[in-house]
Amino acid sequence: MKKLFVIICSLFVGIAHADNVITSKEYVDGQSAALQPQVPAKNTNTVLTYPAAGTDTPGEKAIYDSSESFYNQQDALVTAQDFNNALQVALDMEFTCIERNEQGCLLYSVNGAGKNLFDKNNPDLQYGAFSNKDVNYRVTAYNRGDKMVFVPVRPNTTYTVSRVVPNNIYNRFRIGAFNTAGVPQPGDYPTSILFETDALDVLTATVTTENDTTYLGIFCRNSGPIGDDWQTFLDHFQVELGDHATSYAPYTRTYF
Repeated sequence: MKKLFVIICSLFVGIAHADNVITSKEYVDGQSAALQPQVPAKNTNTVLTYPAAGTDTPGEKAIYDSSESFYNQQDALVTAQDFNNALQVALDMEFTCIERNEQGCLLYSVNGAGKNLFDKNNPDLQYGAFSNKDVNYRVTAYNRGDKMVFVPVRPNTTYTVSRVVPNNIYNRFRIGAFNTAGVPQPGDYPTSILFETDALDVLTATVTTENDTTYLGIFCRNSGPIGDDWQTFLDHFQVELGDHATSYAPYTRTYF
């Protein structure tokens, strides 16, 4: 009986000792150091990811930086704030509600879903002219054969404008930036003239919009009467994103 009592007491002492070792700070530090390597912070624009299969080394993933080139960040993570901002820009700039009820918009159109952003069949985008420099290129009503077109655009964005010169009569090529809420009207002034030439052989121009630009106004002076020449001009006129001209394509609009 005495031997049995000694054995039982020894077991309790062993358990107590084991508990003391398991819960000690030294034990925890030693075990965690063996299982969890310390990973130094890289920067504020990178997050740690789970190790890839077959390796114990953690991975990393970049967070999309809107001030950097998209080309080098195509697989980067996007924060909720950046996504919300991009979605709001799309709603404000890229989509137009064409049918709604009391609950909200039922049907949107995507503005300029094709590469050509100019809708030659929209008469609201074709009229008037820039008056002369003495009045700071104010938009005016029709003046003889002068006419101009307007294209809704984004701020701080590069566009390339392509024109034709039918019968060699479009001898002025002028592009102005406007910050109007809707299509510019006679009496409106451009915030600046982004491009200007009188040369017949200049058929394209690349411009970058300003912080508040909403429309480009493109004026081509027609030294003869408006008629088939203007239609020829419209049938080959193009405004597209980017810094170089591509082959003509008609304006298209996609519904969903």
